[in-house]
Amino acid sequence: MINLLQTLESYPNTAIAVPLLVDEKNENFDHIEVLPEIGEKFAKIDENKIGLKKNLLSGDTCISFCWAAIMLLNNSVVKKVGLFNKKYFLYWEDYELCRKLFFLKLPIVKSYNSKALHLKHASVNYSILNYFTMQFHHVYSSYLYFNLKKKDSIISKRIFVYLFRFLTYLMRLKIKKSIKNLARLAAMIKYKLKK
Repeated sequence: MINLLQTLESYPNTAIAVPLLVDEKNENFDHIEVLPEIGEKFAKIDENKIGLKKNLLSGDTCISFCWAAIMLLNNSVVKKVGLFNKKYFLYWEDYELCRKLFFLKLPIVKSYNSKALHLKHASVNYSILNYFTMQFHHVYSSYLYFNLKKKDSIISKRIFVYLFRFLTYLMRLKIKKSIKNLARLAAMIKYKLKK
């Protein structure tokens, strides 16, 4: 935490400082992600595809996207853009915040001198309902983020695909995969019907 605080103090206009994320074995599982809007610019950079286990970066590095799991916010800077948008639940709220910061040229800095333990999905106990909810919002929020037009043919195609997968996995008694596709089907239908 002290290293992250020093990072914010070193760069006064920084909006967010984030640490390197490690798992319970203290191994890096973090990687560099970019906003989808600028992803094509980075697609051909081989280093961007390699995990940080190779220690490609060190010190403080300016990035365009960070996970909302662990972040230190500079309130005076972040208040200029607002925090998380209420229309997102569980997923894509971090992308939306980072997108606002990126287009306002307000930096996000990853400090490789800081490490934080992150246990994926540890804040939620596994249950069928929780799994359904996570899968539902992962898809639903992504369509909100990209503001996809409801008449876009991809929505109708996806509804058919998720329905087919749901029924196929259900018949094969692959319950988890069946639930995943049912949740995604429900998300697509909700998005298509939303006002």
